[in-house]
Amino acid sequence: MQHPLISVVVPAYNEEKTLPACLDSLLDQDCSFPYEIIVVDNASTDRTAEIARQYSARLLHEPVKGVARARHTGFAAARADLIASTDADCVAPSDWLTQIRRVFTNQPELIAVGGYTLFYDAPYGLNFFPRLTHHLNAMRLVGGVVGQQPLSTQNMAVRKTAYQQVGGFNPAITSPLGLDDVDLTLRLSALGPVAVLPNPVIWASARRYRQAPVRTIGYRWANYASYALLRRGVFRRASADIRL
Repeated sequence: MQHPLISVVVPAYNEEKTLPACLDSLLDQDCSFPYEIIVVDNASTDRTAEIARQYSARLLHEPVKGVARARHTGFAAARADLIASTDADCVAPSDWLTQIRRVFTNQPELIAVGGYTLFYDAPYGLNFFPRLTHHLNAMRLVGGVVGQQPLSTQNMAVRKTAYQQVGGFNPAITSPLGLDDVDLTLRLSALGPVAVLPNPVIWASARRYRQAPVRTIGYRWANYASYALLRRGVFRRASADIRL
């Protein structure tokens, strides 16, 4: 097997319903270079691990629940010099990895890049509201306070050397809002240039917005803003089973 140029890490906790579409999209990339897909099963009780094996992804097991810990495990095992991150309920466009590699090639000074996330299973109204409030307001507010928009682990990539230099994801973060991406952004941006770009866009499930839209949007916005201002999350209770 050729040495991969990009490693894609997908943490998964009880994602048997969404993981197949995610892996289909990752296997359907139009890139000509080698890459690897790493699925980190985070103590699932459904068929998540079985599905990952069926798709011939590299399957890792992280028995301690927590998405930051699962990502940390996956990134530590990555073999490529570029590590991309997405979630098990996301679907990547066919040129996702090509765009990521192009950005790093054309802008060698960048140590990490991110893009935006929209919903693939939502009507326009549901898609528009979080796009406006979360991506424009919350992310721009955070960027204005700390000088850097936060990366989203649904759609980001980082140079392995930079990731290792800042110590990687913090497994101790157990906020139900997944502040591991904001925490990592703060440390990476202190090391070198980090960019959040209009492309590549990735598509995610709107299931949590459908179930509790006001709470989900409000919690995300408030916690990102609070973290930027106070360098800590609003909600620090341990809740490893909750994934946003």
